[in-house]
This record gives sequence, C-alpha cells and structure tokens, in this order.
Amino acid sequence: MKTTYRAALLVNVIFAYDVVILTGGSSFFRGRELPLLRRLGKRVVVVFAGSDHRPAFLNGRLLRTMSTAEIIEDARRTLRYVRLAERHATAVVAASCSAQFHRRPFVLFMALGVPFEPARDEESHRAPVFTGRGVRILHSPSDPISKGTPVVRELIARLRAEGIPIDFVEITDRPHSEVLAALDECDFAIDELYSDTPLGRFATEAAWFAKPAVTAGEYSLAIADEVPPALIPPATFVALEDVEAAVRAFISDPGYRESQGAAIQAFVQGEWSPAAVAGRFLRVIRGDVPPEWLCDPARLAYVGGYGLAPDAWRPSVGAVVEAAGGVDQLGLNESSARSLTKRLSAPPT
Repeated sequence: MKTTYRAALLVNVIFAYDVVILTGGSSFFRGRELPLLRRLGKRVVVVFAGSDHRPAFLNGRLLRTMSTAEIIEDARRTLRYVRLAERHATAVVAASCSAQFHRRPFVLFMALGVPFEPARDEESHRAPVFTGRGVRILHSPSDPISKGTPVVRELIARLRAEGIPIDFVEITDRPHSEVLAALDECDFAIDELYSDTPLGRFATEAAWFAKPAVTAGEYSLAIADEVPPALIPPATFVALEDVEAAVRAFISDPGYRESQGAAIQAFVQGEWSPAAVAGRFLRVIRGDVPPEWLCDPARLAYVGGYGLAPDAWRPSVGAVVEAAGGVDQLGLNESSARSLTKRLSAPPT
C-alpha cells in the first residue's frame, strides 16, 4: 500500500471513527500512528493473535525460509510494534502462547475467541454422504512442513498397515468452499502437530460441522498454567507423543468421536459466535474487562514457538541467539528470557 494512500486512509479514519481496532499486525504506519490517534482521543485496540507478535526465532516457518540476520531484524521490527502498542493503545489483546515480547498486562485473545460462521452459500452446500470404506480423516495443511504433514502421513500409513480401514483425504491450496465441504463429509480432522493454540482457524471450522480435530503442540503442556480453565476450548489438544493415541481413540470409538464433536460445536457456535465475540470486544473497548481476561506476562514461561519439531528447536533457535549476542539481546520479557536460557542450557532429551 503506497504511503500517500495509507495517509489518506488514516485521515479518513480520524474524521469518521471514534474506535480503531488493528488486527493481524496491520497498521497504517507500523504503529507510528498510535500516539496521534490517542492524542486525538480515539480508543485504539491492538489485537495480536499469533505470528503478528510472535518472535521470528520462535516461528518455524520463518526459521526455514529466512537467514539468521533476517530473523533478527524481523524480530526487532515486531518488538518495536509491540512496544508502541503497549505504550499507546487503549487496550492490547494478545495470545499468551506467543506473547514473549510483551511486558505489560494484556487481554487474553482466548477470552475473546475466533469468530467463524460460514457464508450462506457455503453453509447451504452440503457434501454428499460418504459411503466409502473406513473412517474418513481430513488433513488440510496451509504449510505442510509447519503443520507436521510428513508425520501425519507416516501415522496414517502405520495404522493402515495394521489393517485399520482409513480413508485419508489431504487438501492443500483449494478453494475455501471445497475445504468446508470436505469437513462436512469427514469423520474427524487432523489439524497441525506443532501448534501453540488448541483451536486454530481450521479446527474452528471443523468444529462448526461438529467434527473434532486433533491438534498437537508443546503448548498443550503449558496452557493450563497460563490460561484460566474456563477460557480454554474443549478441543483435542495433545502433546506430540499423544497424537497417535488421540487418533486411535477417534477411529475406534464413534460415540466418543461424536460427543467430542458435539461439545466443540456447541462451544464455537455459542462462545465463539460472531455476535458473542463482538460483544466481548465491546467490553474491551469500554474498559469493562473482567480480571480473569487479563494476563500478566511476568508469569508466562512458554518459549516452544510454532511450526517447529522439538528435535529441530535447539539448533535453530540457538543459532539465532548466538548471532544476536545472547538471550538478553532479543528483547524478551524477563520470564520468557529465563525460560529460553534454561531450555537452551538443558541437556538434549
């Protein structure tokens, strides 16, 4: 977006709106407009949901595609935006799993939720009833390496070798309507294996159709210490070593699978409906934030990141830390810096 266009858009916003919500790392001038908006009396809410505030060296996709110098520079740009938001926004909403740069209390992203509702034409399209052999499992990775697709394929091959009938469907780079139709038709889904959220976008979409999704990640072992239980979705979020057990349970027990699907559907269609999420945003805008929605970064300890297998974590992250001149040069909050130092110095498992 050209600078002149951004400036014109910002002027229009200033004259037309009292509240500005910036999401997904978006802003007019990378956060430099925030002091002006606040001086003009605007209420500004900055929402960070994942990669928009996660340190680049804890993002597996970036570690695979960028040089160490680029990783460090990207992390510093993100850090600057987080600091501007903390200093000038009326409220900051952030995902605790990726808030390693945050130093001031923020509203938990999970307290607000991920709104989803199919468009009318998508919702009215019903997939044909599946009449094939075995349980139909859907996997739809946007980034197969970050999502752990090779491991998923190996798991499916291993189960099939045991004689378990599985109809495995893998969809990548297809229209959204096709993905929703496939979700409508499957028995359950496998989302991603290196996740730092229990219910990402794809798993939320699956839940709309009462289809549970298996999601794995190291954060499954830390989420209960960082997010109040009432705010954690009833998702199937497990450690990587427990993925096979979760998949087997969904295959062997249709009743269990259906009950889990019904529970997560009720959650996303109720607690995470667009209307419910909008209502909670209004509370944040008004400053009516319940204490249980707030998170103090001083108690956050998770530094596992996203999209990175545990056995690749130490060499990848360690190389960035060494190039930066040490953990203390990365801009992390104190608790995250301690956790990163401890993990890098621990003996390999």
